Amino acid sequence: MGKPSEQRQQEIVTSTIELCAEQGVNKITTQVIADRVGVAQATIFKHFKTRDKVFEAVLRWLSGGMFKAVEPMFKSKASADVRLQNVIRKQLGFASQHKALPRILFSDRLHSDSSVLKGIVQQVMARMTEAFTQLIRDGLESGTFASKQSPEDMAKLVVSTMQGTLMRWSIQDYNFDLQDEGPALYEYFLQALVATDPATWTDGLIEDK
Repeated sequence: MGKPSEQRQQEIVTSTIELCAEQGVNKITTQVIADRVGVAQATIFKHFKTRDKVFEAVLRWLSGGMFKAVEPMFKSKASADVRLQNVIRKQLGFASQHKALPRILFSDRLHSDSSVLKGIVQQVMARMTEAFTQLIRDGLESGTFASKQSPEDMAKLVVSTMQGTLMRWSIQDYNFDLQDEGPALYEYFLQALVATDPATWTDGLIEDK
């Protein structure tokens, strides 16, 4: 007797995540996934119509897990700076346990080949940016933060910097402890969020005198 459909689907998703962490996205075919799970390729197609459907399930599983990890930190009654620190810690902790995450996020498959996968990631980014925006707005209203930049702009900075850290970690083949990056990231964000006189942006180059 075969395994229940939900259990088999989870095995396929979990195996795909493991393969992405080991090999990246482009090398992963449905046959490779089937070999890892220990089933015929037809079994993969029984549960997912296409390869992209597998990756869609993978992205939804990873994003769901990440938000489950960080959402309590965002909704905490702690001060905004403490919440920020805890969110960074939780987000890096989740990513460190799921090395496939950056390799999927920054894959060519996602950026140029699949509008569906790209749309899922765009939704995740928008949701994360919205959560950081509210956290920063709370900090400004309470006086914990004092930046003259808008909460939306600062949230985009936080999200993009976190993504850059994940990309560096992936490109360097995970050769440093991702969670050790947390204190420096927090200090960087905190300095930006308490700045009361940000540098003025100019359209032209500043010439040396």
